[in-house]
Amino acid sequence: DFDPVRHMLEHIPSDENDASYFERK
Repeated sequence: DFDPVRHMLEHIPSDENDASYFERK
C-alpha cells in the first residue's frame, strides 16, 4: 500500500534530502 502522507512527511523535512533523493533516482 502506498501512503501519500508518509511519502510527503519523508520528503518535506529538508531541501537537502529532496535534492539527494532526486539525484539518486
